[in-house]
Amino acid sequence: MITDRTTMKKVLALIAVMMLSVALLVGCALEEDISYDDQFLNTLVEALENRWDIIEEMNAGTTIFESERLELTALVDAELDTINGFEGELENPRIIELREQYLEGLNQQRESLQYLDVDFLRFSDMFEEASGIRASAIVAFVDEFDLELNEDNLHDIRVQARLYEDGQELGAAIADIIANLDFELAEGDDWSETYEAVVENTTDVEFASFILEVTLIDADGVAIDTTFASAANWSPGQSVRFDFMVFEEFESVEIEYSYLLAD
Repeated sequence: MITDRTTMKKVLALIAVMMLSVALLVGCALEEDISYDDQFLNTLVEALENRWDIIEEMNAGTTIFESERLELTALVDAELDTINGFEGELENPRIIELREQYLEGLNQQRESLQYLDVDFLRFSDMFEEASGIRASAIVAFVDEFDLELNEDNLHDIRVQARLYEDGQELGAAIADIIANLDFELAEGDDWSETYEAVVENTTDVEFASFILEVTLIDADGVAIDTTFASAANWSPGQSVRFDFMVFEEFESVEIEYSYLLAD
């Protein structure tokens, strides 16, 4: 009887081991069936949730940072460390493209932190642009690959993405205007010459002011002077005349611009 009981225990133990082995094999098989692309998307969700967890802890008062630099570093690294820990070769070209954009935004956020205490304006510009790059990639991931993320957390990201993309479109439209500027001699005498160009606002925004910074370049490629041309209250579809006066000969011009949007 003792022998039978012992034998039964051994049989039950063997069955248990076999069932565990089968479960492990099935689990491994299921894991292997998940492509690297899907594994990366899961890692991306984990990275975002890691960052949001820190924010929740800060809001709850359970995590406190001694400075804004340490706070932002922790938030950025929560994503970067998770994403950089992913190992696998992606296949989907769109996922690869968006991953590069996403990492570009995160790395630029990280880089901008070195200026936080020494050049806040430079930090702010870099971090804002980086946030837009990151946000645009995240929204594309969510919309194109059906990622399940907290929509409350996504709200601000969607706003950032929209502002960034609108800015990119406006920047491209302005660059096209600048590329097609053609200043021609309007009048001149022995002392000075005036050059002008009639330009249409081909964007969909109104500029309260639009300023051209014109650098004069001589035949040797040396910058010899800088002058300005401007327009005010420049509406979409409206043509305005930009002009500037020079007092010395030049070979070419280099143009930078700045603007202020109307309310």
